Amino acid sequence: MLNRLKAYWPAAILVLLIMAVIDGTLSSLLTCHPVSAQTSGSADHQQTKEQCTALGGPILISLRWIAGVTHKYEGLITAAFTVVLAIFTGRLWYSTDKLWGATTDLVKGAEDTAQRQLRAYVYVDPGNGEIRIGLPISIAMLVKNAGQTPAHETRVWTKVEVIDFPLRENLKIELPDDAVPKLVIHPGTFAYGIQIQRDAPLTATEGAALRADSKRVFLWGVIFYKDVFNRDRETHFRLSFGGEAFAMKKLQWCEDGNTAT
Repeated sequence: MLNRLKAYWPAAILVLLIMAVIDGTLSSLLTCHPVSAQTSGSADHQQTKEQCTALGGPILISLRWIAGVTHKYEGLITAAFTVVLAIFTGRLWYSTDKLWGATTDLVKGAEDTAQRQLRAYVYVDPGNGEIRIGLPISIAMLVKNAGQTPAHETRVWTKVEVIDFPLRENLKIELPDDAVPKLVIHPGTFAYGIQIQRDAPLTATEGAALRADSKRVFLWGVIFYKDVFNRDRETHFRLSFGGEAFAMKKLQWCEDGNTAT
């Protein structure tokens, strides 16, 4: 703005001077009258000359009229200006508040994106299992971190059991015992291995039910941990073994029960 004023101020001054000359010329033409031939006295001639003025042009007359109206209705104009100023101030506050809210949302969105990219993501990788008639059910699995930063205070609760299929009720989740150590799971290739076991041997009746897919071996649990931003996270998992999977000797992920925060 200042650069534009510096560039155009000579032209602006020239325009104002031209307007002043034009206004003065029009004022002279409107107020000065030639001396009549019948006027003989020098006093009359002097009086006629004194009636000439360069301050009676349309521009100055308009300015004097505006000044008069402004003075006459000063209170009303002040009140109207105050109302306009209040409306403008309110509008400015509203726009500033919206801008502040948008900026806050943008900053929060950037922080959330950074945390999603950097946080820990802990999950289970099921391994081989020992599911045979007459032996305890035993399944090994690895706890891994697919994120970019370590997972702190990691605790795992799991359970394995033979249950009717389809499930008639939700599988209960319990909190880990206080004696369960809290671990740090680092990202990358590091993995924490655990062995889940049901002490009771698998019976022949249960084995037949597994083949018929009327029962299944369910392995479920939850991983509790804190990410590097000190937020509590949970990973719930559920796998099953039975039916076609019984012949393949392979655990399958269930459609329900697998969530993460």
